[in-house]
Amino acid sequence: MDTDHLKLFLSMLTTQLPVLIVCIAACVVIISRWHQVSAGALWGLIGFGVGAFLCVIIPLSQTTIQRLVINSGGTYRAPILTVLPIIWSSLRAATYVVLLVAIFAGRSTPPPQTQRL
Repeated sequence: MDTDHLKLFLSMLTTQLPVLIVCIAACVVIISRWHQVSAGALWGLIGFGVGAFLCVIIPLSQTTIQRLVINSGGTYRAPILTVLPIIWSSLRAATYVVLLVAIFAGRSTPPPQTQRL
């Protein structure tokens, strides 16, 4: 990776930094309180772990693919650069679904309450 692509990767990674910090902090909190948390902790750990992974892999793959497209003459530039954001957005949405599952995993439904007349 030459210096231009490294600069591009680091600038893209910088935009992901707030989300990356929150995901890493959440993973640390979940792991440090593993014995005190509900059954949804594993789902939370998976969700935040995948979120942190995506914060690094998205800029890395975008930089790599841009370099490959430029080096190949840009033949498939439009389709590739259109499909990739859809994939990344779908993966981000999947992490939110996993986090939603974490909220409700292991919770029991409360018994129905009867009203007194």
